[in-house]
Amino acid sequence: MKNLIFCLFMFFLLRASIGQVIHVPSNFPTIQQAIDASQNGDTVLVDAGTYFENINFSEKNIVLGSHFILTGDTSFISQTIIDGGGNGTVVNFSNGEDSTAKICGFTITNGYAQDGAGIYISSASPTISHNIITTNTGDWYCVGTGIYLSNSSSTIHENAIHDNSMAYDGAGLFISSCSNMVISRNIISENTSFSGYGVAEGAGAYVLNSENILMEKCLYYSNNNDVCYGDILSAHNSSLTIDNCTFYNFSSSGISLELNGEVEITNCIIWSAETYYGTEIAGDGQTVVSFSDVKGGYEGAENIEQDPLFQDFETFGLQQQSPCINRGNPYSPPDPDSTICDMDYPC
Repeated sequence: MKNLIFCLFMFFLLRASIGQVIHVPSNFPTIQQAIDASQNGDTVLVDAGTYFENINFSEKNIVLGSHFILTGDTSFISQTIIDGGGNGTVVNFSNGEDSTAKICGFTITNGYAQDGAGIYISSASPTISHNIITTNTGDWYCVGTGIYLSNSSSTIHENAIHDNSMAYDGAGLFISSCSNMVISRNIISENTSFSGYGVAEGAGAYVLNSENILMEKCLYYSNNNDVCYGDILSAHNSSLTIDNCTFYNFSSSGISLELNGEVEITNCIIWSAETYYGTEIAGDGQTVVSFSDVKGGYEGAENIEQDPLFQDFETFGLQQQSPCINRGNPYSPPDPDSTICDMDYPC
């Protein structure tokens, strides 16, 4: 229901503006041709199907959407595919596009590039929402095979970013020299790095020289480096606020967060499979953890170390008897049932 309300609101707001709706393939056979013909404020609406393209927004502040934006039907996300054909970045924003440039409701796959095989964002701040970004890769020492961001204040909202590989840093997300970015309600999983002959970092997400980055209500699980620091998350010389996220790993390395800068973690679960190693939160920066459940323990206000009792390892919802329920910061916004927030990703 929330997807339907969000997408219908966005679509009818756009229809009420001066923009027109351009249909693919009935008006133009390819997405890129439709983008090239569009003007700021237009919507490019794409029918279900597979489009073998490498697209560039080319300074256009437009909405590119599947029929998900009309219906809220999430099946359109998996049915409307932009396939890069193993030949470069799939979706490119690098010409100053702002937050009104949006891509919503696609599977973005099979990109192959040195940086940003799935989505490449540089000196632009688009909105990336409700997409599946998967199976993108690159050569040795590539970064950000899922999403690459540089000099950006983008919003990355409610995407599934998974099974992207071969990045030296940040197979899921690579964030460099960014500010005031919101990363919310994403599921970032099964992304893997390849170090070559070095040491890889941040298979889930890597943040470098960035400030005021908000990660909230995200789920990170089973992201792994081959030789690693921070297999789930690495941050260097950056300021981050991490709230209501769940970090979980199945690998033999447990879970590792390598944090250097000013990092505040609240209302989170940081855990790993019972038979594997515990949690490592390392780095030279100032990391404050509070109201969180941390395997191996971590000093901070109201932190606990107890099995979070997940319902399953797909949604990572909490069982009713979970010690993480109603144990978050009482000054945080309450849960939808008006109780104290939980320590978790609110699936």
